[in-house]
Amino acid sequence: QVSSTLYNALLMSGMGITSRTNHTFPIIYIPTGRDATVANDGPDLKYKNNYDFPVFIKNYAYNGHMVSEVYGNVEKAKRYEIYSEITSSTPPNVIYTNDNTIEKGKEVVEDKGHIGYTAVTYRIINGQKLVVSRDTYAMTPKKVKVGTKEVTDDKNDQDPNAVKTNQPVSPSTETSDS
Repeated sequence: QVSSTLYNALLMSGMGITSRTNHTFPIIYIPTGRDATVANDGPDLKYKNNYDFPVFIKNYAYNGHMVSEVYGNVEKAKRYEIYSEITSSTPPNVIYTNDNTIEKGKEVVEDKGHIGYTAVTYRIINGQKLVVSRDTYAMTPKKVKVGTKEVTDDKNDQDPNAVKTNQPVSPSTETSDS
């Protein structure tokens, strides 16, 4: 959450973003297209102060919330609105795999998959929309195991002359010594 929260504060303050990568999949705590991911030896979030005055950036966390604040000359700086929209979505395709440990006629979902998205994020000032980013989020297929194990019918395996214990027995009124 640190990089995405900082990224949004930077966008709203008008700072220049020089490097940013979205996550592979949308994240739940921020609108699609407004996330930023960082990793050791991988993607990084980089920015540049576009103003002719210094800025101060304060990041802190409390009660499970991340906060990023950008301070500077409010008379010279402008506050931007940020708007994102999902422009397309791709439902997960389904991959079926036969599995001989599952009874025929049954299916087990191994992986629900992910919907793929494309999104556009805009920075808005004085009613003018400027494209900040166009992002793609991966679709991953749904994986389903399909049972191929033959089911044996227990009734056919029983001896036809065997006494069936689950059938009611009526007491006989006749007696026999044999």
